[in-house]
Amino acid sequence: MLHVSNDKENIFNNTLTWDDYTKWSGGVASFNIYRAVNGVFDPTPISNVPVGTKTYIDNVQDFVSAQGKFTYYVEAVEGAGNIYGFMDKAKSNPADAYVEVSVFVPNAFAPKGLNSVWLPVAQYVEKTDYKVMVFNRYGVKIFETQSDTEGWTGDAATDDVYVYLIEYKNARGEYIQLKGHLTIIR
Repeated sequence: MLHVSNDKENIFNNTLTWDDYTKWSGGVASFNIYRAVNGVFDPTPISNVPVGTKTYIDNVQDFVSAQGKFTYYVEAVEGAGNIYGFMDKAKSNPADAYVEVSVFVPNAFAPKGLNSVWLPVAQYVEKTDYKVMVFNRYGVKIFETQSDTEGWTGDAATDDVYVYLIEYKNARGEYIQLKGHLTIIR
């Protein structure tokens, strides 16, 4: 049985633990570990670990642009010594790990300065359901985007405080809203 958990202290680490496979006359030689990112399994194992190993830590830091759902399975590889002369493989159950969304939202920017674009930075967000809106003090929407790479330049805006609303879907499919304010400094 495979179990996967995300480390709350280091969100980039998913920890896999599994039970030994004991059904073969040749015993287990090693375990292949497979990972799916955004629902797609890589046909090549991410690692091969020796028999006796029952834990693996997978660092998913390189996948911050993914939606945050990682699925794993462990494949036991039979060792030499099978009485019928062949080596078999057995797959574990698939198990999911969900990395929590991380969003950094700047609270000020200077359109004519060094920090000239206001751009929230989102990690592990479902990109198809991502939206950012900025409103002026009268509640009029003055900026909107559905791209996590498009920022607000503050064109035609004055030195003032604005309200933002960020809507996104996390890896579990839950819709989240972040609200706050930002200041333009000229």
